Amino acid sequence: MSALLSRLRLSQKFSILGAMALIMVAIPTALFFRDVAVQVAFVQREDTSAVAVQNLNRLVQYTQAHRGLSAGALAGNQELAAKRPAMRANVQKELDALDDQLKRIGATANLTAMMRDVRQKWTQLEQAVATKQIESADSTRAHSQLVVDILLVNEEILSEFGMALDPDADTYYLIQAALVNMPQLGENLGLMRAQGTGFLAQKNLPPEGRASLLALAKRVRETSGDMQRNLKRATDANPAMRAALANKAESSEALVDKTLALADSALIKATEYSHSSVAYFDDFTRTIDSLYDFNAEAAKELAHALETRESKLTFQRKLLLGALFAGLAAAVVLAV
Repeated sequence: MSALLSRLRLSQKFSILGAMALIMVAIPTALFFRDVAVQVAFVQREDTSAVAVQNLNRLVQYTQAHRGLSAGALAGNQELAAKRPAMRANVQKELDALDDQLKRIGATANLTAMMRDVRQKWTQLEQAVATKQIESADSTRAHSQLVVDILLVNEEILSEFGMALDPDADTYYLIQAALVNMPQLGENLGLMRAQGTGFLAQKNLPPEGRASLLALAKRVRETSGDMQRNLKRATDANPAMRAALANKAESSEALVDKTLALADSALIKATEYSHSSVAYFDDFTRTIDSLYDFNAEAAKELAHALETRESKLTFQRKLLLGALFAGLAAAVVLAV
């Protein structure tokens, strides 16, 4: 070996060393580029599902509102009955939009089948309400099961498109607060809205109804606490999110407390049920709508954070590639 090396010219020896160095650099560089490509693909897949998740949130919001209007309408309140057709149209619109979006982003057959089941249940339920072939309490229960099914679709989207496993603290906790905790909070408030509207329309609160409202109020406080804690974790990891979301989060939290106090005074601790069912429905709706307004802002912050992460990864890849070419060019110049 030493004899062979002694016969090589100096330029050949440098060429051998250069080739060895190039191989040593190429392997970790290739691994780095592969890792960055995987991360970019993961972020892009998360980002593609964002619109579908927002469609689904609006579907939940409108289904919950339709539940409350149906409860009042079936209990005999004509003012709430007059508002129901417009909400029915909103539900149908978001169902169609969500179906289209899931097709666009390539949802799996399982997710498509879940949405087909949701649409079928909605059609049957809406017809039963429209023809008054269902009682108010049964309508509320059927609507609630439908919302559960829609939230399972939400869970499947978060899992299928990677949001449930987001690797960064700020976006992970924001997803938990806005796309997991908030829908549960909105659903518990929606149940209180539907049940309370029905009880006030009938001017009667049976003991089991009071117990149900108490249990729901407890769950509202628990899910609100979960949401606020996860939001704090997200904004602690990314202070820019705090500036964008803090005011809406605080406003929504105050409205939740105010709405719980209303349920307490108008129903749970009341001896006479003279509070207007329409006013009760409207107060709860304002609170629930404020949560969805917060969610819309959170979705913008999430999209911005994902785009920033993708840009950062792309920049790192370009920076390393540029450094490698610069180093290679310098080596060639030096060798010459």
